[in-house]
Amino acid sequence: MGRPRKTFTQDVYEFVDYIKKEEDYKERTIRYYRDEGACIFSLLDNHVREGIRAKDVTKDDVFKVLDFMRRNNYAVQTMKGYICALRRICMHHGNPAPQTTKIRWPQDMRPSVDWLTQDQAQKLIDCPKTPMQEMVIHLELCMGLRRIEVARLRISDIDSRRKYMTVTGKADKLRLVPFHPDTGTVLSHYMGYRNALVKVAVSKDPSAEVPDNLIIWGKGAQLSAYSQVKLTGFDKQIKALIPQIGIEFSNHTLRRTFGRTMYRCGVPLATIAKLLGHESTDVTLDYIGVDLDDMGAAMSQYVLRSSAVEELLEENRCA
Repeated sequence: MGRPRKTFTQDVYEFVDYIKKEEDYKERTIRYYRDEGACIFSLLDNHVREGIRAKDVTKDDVFKVLDFMRRNNYAVQTMKGYICALRRICMHHGNPAPQTTKIRWPQDMRPSVDWLTQDQAQKLIDCPKTPMQEMVIHLELCMGLRRIEVARLRISDIDSRRKYMTVTGKADKLRLVPFHPDTGTVLSHYMGYRNALVKVAVSKDPSAEVPDNLIIWGKGAQLSAYSQVKLTGFDKQIKALIPQIGIEFSNHTLRRTFGRTMYRCGVPLATIAKLLGHESTDVTLDYIGVDLDDMGAAMSQYVLRSSAVEELLEENRCA
């Protein structure tokens, strides 16, 4: 008997095994390539070419699977994720065709669900919270910080007199974020809680080391900053509130809601990009999720109209 024929599944797992051993990827990134890779190759195998392998994918195959996804109303972000995984896996197997395929992505007209409505956000702000939960949610929902930026924030980064924070973003890039109108109150409340943690620790061990990080946790004489690698401590703070609010959301949902709310308040896109730490307003557009409702509202404000239409509207107003 000959060797069993290899399948695309083996191609995907060979790549996953490679990045586990050779590249310093987080578990979630490895899981992304495994799951997205399996999905895109399954689509190729079922709807483009049966038995397709990573080394065999052509530019025509890429366009065919994209056409299938568009006709079946896949979200643009989903398609981008699938093609990104496809390119990496094919390159690993010596096939550059998907990587060199130029794709013009359409704007996704479907509203994203990865933000809170104004009522949901207000409910979250108003619900009972611990001082730490209140601080974390305020930094993400009302100031637009990422989880990692909250973890990195130090006491020395906060200028209460001039009312701004120095935030360390991606690639250690710094940006200034002005206080929200409620920041002073929330910060004062949290600092009372933080100072109590420090007081307990020092009373048990006068030599206890106090981290400069704003967000810390304490257990007896031990004071620690939250991990900047796993960030699960912040996830737990958020998840504990989900039963109270009755909706699923994450830290990143809060940051997206910040950008979306700013946009709907009429803040210029370039300003929102600066507040979020985006280098391009294209990324900000993905965050705020301009949808058909937004475009419809814009059309209703358009000032140029047919004279006949204006006369009809005036007649209706008079009636």
